[in-house]
Amino acid sequence: MKNRHPETGVFPAVRTAVRTHRILSVGTVLCVAASIVSSLLPPLLLARVIDSLTAGLPLSFTAALLYFGSLALERVLSSAQETLLVLFGQKMTHALRSEMSRKLTRLPAGTLAAQNPGEVAARFSGDVDTVEALFTSGIISMIADACRILSILAVIAVKNTGLALILLPVLPILTVFTRFVQKRMLSAQLENRRAVAAVSGQVPETLHNIRTIHALGLEEYMAKRYDRRIGESYTAVEKTNFYDALYSPVVLLLNAAVVGAVMLLSASGKPEILALFGMSVGTSVAVINYISRIFSPIESLGMEIQTIQSAMAGVKRIDAFLSQAERTLPEERATAARGDIVLSHVTFGYKSRPVLRDFSMTVKEGEQVTLIGRTGAGKSTVAAELERQLHIPRAEMDALIVEREGMAISDIFAEKGETYFRDAETALLKDLTEKKGIIISCGGGAVMRDENAALMKQCGKIVLLTATPETIYERVKDSTDRPILNGNMNVDYIRELMEKRKDRYLAVADVVVATDQKSAEEITREILAAFA
Repeated sequence: MKNRHPETGVFPAVRTAVRTHRILSVGTVLCVAASIVSSLLPPLLLARVIDSLTAGLPLSFTAALLYFGSLALERVLSSAQETLLVLFGQKMTHALRSEMSRKLTRLPAGTLAAQNPGEVAARFSGDVDTVEALFTSGIISMIADACRILSILAVIAVKNTGLALILLPVLPILTVFTRFVQKRMLSAQLENRRAVAAVSGQVPETLHNIRTIHALGLEEYMAKRYDRRIGESYTAVEKTNFYDALYSPVVLLLNAAVVGAVMLLSASGKPEILALFGMSVGTSVAVINYISRIFSPIESLGMEIQTIQSAMAGVKRIDAFLSQAERTLPEERATAARGDIVLSHVTFGYKSRPVLRDFSMTVKEGEQVTLIGRTGAGKSTVAAELERQLHIPRAEMDALIVEREGMAISDIFAEKGETYFRDAETALLKDLTEKKGIIISCGGGAVMRDENAALMKQCGKIVLLTATPETIYERVKDSTDRPILNGNMNVDYIRELMEKRKDRYLAVADVVVATDQKSAEEITREILAAFA
């Protein structure tokens, strides 16, 4: 069998995270252990208090303080345990997502192109969340509950050997019953989800086909179909409620039966029975308390096992993602390439979809591509396509200004004026020109400043994207974030504005590409062909 790389997979990533966060990891383990021990103290202290009172001794302040202090300590440690488990889980998922992100950048382009983006995203979100549950409400909680059960059994064995002998066969039976009920409840919940999904799906289906339904007279059929699916949902919910209603009384009845049996046997008066079940009043109270405490973790164990089973499916999917072959670079390519990039007669595509055919071009070191044009000409869309095809980062000037200023462009115009916005454009453009090898998508008016045009020319090629006023109007008519067009959203005003800027656009442009009735890929091919 082929061995996996020691540093590949979920658990190696988790081990690395544990080593990185040693204090948190050790603190979580110690807190869980302390929480288990603290849960044993209150019944023991209460037993001493009751035995003292039944013996006619006065209740001491120290005894009362210790008892109530133990209750408070138990609550504090329980809360601390939950908090640390959440923090621990978050650190684990952060480490795992970081490892997956690094893996994503090391995968070959062909591998990524062959994968469904939604499935890849699901690995980062849903599957990683299940892994977090694996370590918080799964493995760690299960170990803690198992230790709590064993600890209580140990104390009961010391205090009442007969009760321990009764519980040893009872607890496995209760565990099996718990798993039986939980599986049935889970199955019913899944049935309900499927039924609800079907009901939800019928609504848009009905709306989409309403004319056909009316034409064929299928109204009654659709109504019955809807009622049937609602009925399936109700049936599933009733199953869930039934098993939920069944479980609690059974546990309470079993609890009462065990307590009753122990009380009757301890009161039998027979020496051989008293040797096993005899106990003081205080011990009786403590034992009853322990019995009630042992059933809760047993119920939790069933849910924790279910969580682990669900999480392991996510672990397998993440492991499969992390085990994919990575792209390899020759040793001489280990450092970033410098100088010009020359493409000569390149043909490239993804499976049956060609991207480049017999394409040649030269990219100068640090050369930038700046897209200019009227608002609605398609600059953002084309910039995104260029980024995808050339793997060169892009900068959306309008979006970056919004991020810097913390407000929408329309608000900047309204509160600070157009001059302030144009100054912000120039300042941003100066910063961007210092970054070599990027695609810049400018706002419609950025190039009207001589300083801005000079900066664009200095750093690379300028591409003018054009479109007819009618096309631009159709693209931007529903937009509310176009300050220049606010109150003037019509074809005539757009045509007038284009005429004012036309000469400047043409004067600075190195390449002019019309975007009317063209896809982003078609426009991109024209731009690349112009640079060839």
